[in-house]
Amino acid sequence: MILKMLDDRVSIEALGLIPHFFERALYIEGQPIQSVADKMDDLYYYGGFVHPFEGTIESDGRYITNNDFGEDDPWDPIARIDKLGFTLWIYPYAIVGLTDSKGNQKIGRFD
Repeated sequence: MILKMLDDRVSIEALGLIPHFFERALYIEGQPIQSVADKMDDLYYYGGFVHPFEGTIESDGRYITNNDFGEDDPWDPIARIDKLGFTLWIYPYAIVGLTDSKGNQKIGRFD
């Protein structure tokens, strides 16, 4: 697992248990993205990807929200974690984006 902090104003401690959930959920190469998301949800227990957020994650990690108001600017990630062909992007407010090498995405909140 490779963790890279992308915002110098944020400490690794601010990520809480999110890296731990990702590390434990992804243990076999070739897992489908839904399997990783389900395992993260099981470990977190309070929702996560069960209550998905809308939008898309660009290749550089920017989260483009998809709401009816069009008010939100794109969000830049504060951290990136790579493991076994998956990337977990972490944004402010414990919003996370899970992407795989096939272009699949999941967005949720792990607060």
